Amino acid sequence: MSKRSVGALTVMNAVLCLCVILVHLNNAPLQELSVENGWFIAAFSANRVLSFVVPAFLFLSGYKLFSRYREAPLSVGRFYLGRARKIVLPYLVAVAVYFVYFYLKGWVYLRDLPEYVLLGTLAAHFYYVVIAVQFYLLFPLLRWLVTRWPRATLAVSFGCTLVFQQFNPIPYTDRCFAAYLFYFVLGMLVSRCPVREKSTKALRILPVFWLVSAIFHTCLSYLQVAGKIAYSLSGTVNLFCATLAILLLFCVCIKLENAPLLRMGKIIGNGSYAVYLYHVLAIFILQYDVYPRVEWSLALRYGISLAVVYGTAIIYMCLKSRFAKIRAGTH
Repeated sequence: MSKRSVGALTVMNAVLCLCVILVHLNNAPLQELSVENGWFIAAFSANRVLSFVVPAFLFLSGYKLFSRYREAPLSVGRFYLGRARKIVLPYLVAVAVYFVYFYLKGWVYLRDLPEYVLLGTLAAHFYYVVIAVQFYLLFPLLRWLVTRWPRATLAVSFGCTLVFQQFNPIPYTDRCFAAYLFYFVLGMLVSRCPVREKSTKALRILPVFWLVSAIFHTCLSYLQVAGKIAYSLSGTVNLFCATLAILLLFCVCIKLENAPLLRMGKIIGNGSYAVYLYHVLAIFILQYDVYPRVEWSLALRYGISLAVVYGTAIIYMCLKSRFAKIRAGTH
């Protein structure tokens, strides 16, 4: 994978991280306002449009892993140890931090800790890590399948994801790799393509298809939440919308990688995993420890949360990038 591709993927990672923060910040108006309220509609629409974020993280993971190991030898043991150090260990530390915070508030019990770790139920956003670990375990098999039967593997993965997203056939479907298999395999296959040439052509049609599908899906989802209709094909439509959104964002990051605004993404992207793990804790502290002590309007609380969480996240990622450059310069 070229340095330019790495830069574009880092930018995309940063954008996704900032998007997931907004999704969780929007929970405040969604919990406190009625479905007819204009702010509720705006927050709900934003969250629905951004529901592709976790699938996009998995797409990037598949892209990066297959780019690295497509032709290079894969030592399974070293691969698993590397993933455990970079992904699982920080996750376990984050679970411990959240658990202590919740335990001091009397919200959790020690006997439930294994479930919290294995299912990622301690905080809602931890489910992504549980899914990612499943893909890391399966990656040697998926690498073999995609190398030998790429189209068949993509077709099977699409069917599998479609069934799981549409019908929820098992408990904890949202934490099962099968519900996201297509996105990971798609990332693996896209890594085989001449992305810079393809992205130029794709950008001629993707924006229109994505915009139409996003408006359609968001409107029907809102009408379902408002009790107006039964949106039975939500899972199927979401699969298509998420795929279009992922490919569109990917092509934009590839095409505009060196744009001045996107250069910031390269700086902040490398610290995105820690921000993903801990930004919800910052929201919890504001929501349960700060705001109950004051009588502030929802708008003021939302604005402060926006400034504090985004400000802290960006400062952390900039400092991490700066220290990484300093360390690289000392070697």
